[in-house]
Amino acid sequence: MALFGKKKKEEEQELEEKEGKSPKKRSPRKKKPEFPQPWTKKERTLVLYVFLVMVLVSAVLAASARSWKLPNLPRISLPDFNFLSGEVVTLVGERGNSEDFARADRVMNEFKAQTRSLSGVYTLFVSELEKDFSYGVQEVEPMQAASLMKLPVMITMYMEVEAERISLEDIYTLRNEDKVA
Repeated sequence: MALFGKKKKEEEQELEEKEGKSPKKRSPRKKKPEFPQPWTKKERTLVLYVFLVMVLVSAVLAASARSWKLPNLPRISLPDFNFLSGEVVTLVGERGNSEDFARADRVMNEFKAQTRSLSGVYTLFVSELEKDFSYGVQEVEPMQAASLMKLPVMITMYMEVEAERISLEDIYTLRNEDKVA
């Protein structure tokens, strides 16, 4: 009898209990799988802080790899309270005139315009030997020689050719004892 919405199994169990029979053992119901709880606010905050630290470390490493100069941005540096640093137009002798200074300004402005959008640090130093006049942009910045080392090597090679100690037609293999450093 399924009055009031009772199911047959429930009715059978009630009859067995009334008659004194031991009810059939029910198999335990399968539990619904528990879904993982969402992250708490502390966990989300921790993940956010770790992410921000990683972004900051990546940015610092990227900028330091480029000597703190990024494309289209000024060079990143701590404030410098030395008022003599930066761009310097130096007159070594007394032979510079207003034309020399105007040309130096044009050259320096063109140099800055050409290198502004590039990453890295660029310096310029021009010395006019005949007039004893020199100028530059960040010319006191320490730089690695890199490819400039080729110039003295080539000058020495041409001097040896002029002295007829070597020929430009000869093939020479560089040996370890030829290396200085």
